[in-house]
Amino acid sequence: MDLLDRIALAASIVLPPVGFVLGLVASARGRAYRGWSSAIARASLWVAVGMTFVFIVAGVFLWSEQQKQLADEESAQAAAAAHAALVEESAAFCGALAGSPVLATDAADFGWPAADDPAGYVPAISAYAASWQGLVPLAPAVIAEQVTSASAQIDQIVASAANLPEPHRAGDLLDLQAVAEIEAVQAHVTEYCAPANTGE
Repeated sequence: MDLLDRIALAASIVLPPVGFVLGLVASARGRAYRGWSSAIARASLWVAVGMTFVFIVAGVFLWSEQQKQLADEESAQAAAAAHAALVEESAAFCGALAGSPVLATDAADFGWPAADDPAGYVPAISAYAASWQGLVPLAPAVIAEQVTSASAQIDQIVASAANLPEPHRAGDLLDLQAVAEIEAVQAHVTEYCAPANTGE
């Protein structure tokens, strides 16, 4: 009987349900043959119950971790798909920026023309404003409002500059840098336009 008791205890650790059944059998046979069940047989029952609980907790934990990993993977795939969709939607917009100084990321003046531009200051800034106007119908939906607003404000800056007797680039540039929407558009360009498409 001692062998069955030991088997029941070992099974209780490795296979708790089997160990529990063997523990019951060992306890019953012990009472039948000796009048009492051994400590090992009784211990196998408690060990089986405890190990069953441990296995359940471990199983739930592993399942939840697997579900979390699957959710993270799905989220990453969805984010990648959304990014790719925005890149595709922005293709025409980005293409229009090719070779254009507008939104040049290496310039603090956003590509605003110099006061001594060969074409003349007012014609140069008018061309700059026209470049922004051309971007409005090409802007992806996510920045369409910002591009439209920035273009309108740049038109106002150019209109004011054209009425001055002398160029005042520093003041015009301050007005341009106050157009908050430009930074939002520039951030979109940095994220969704390939460097080859932005003239950088």
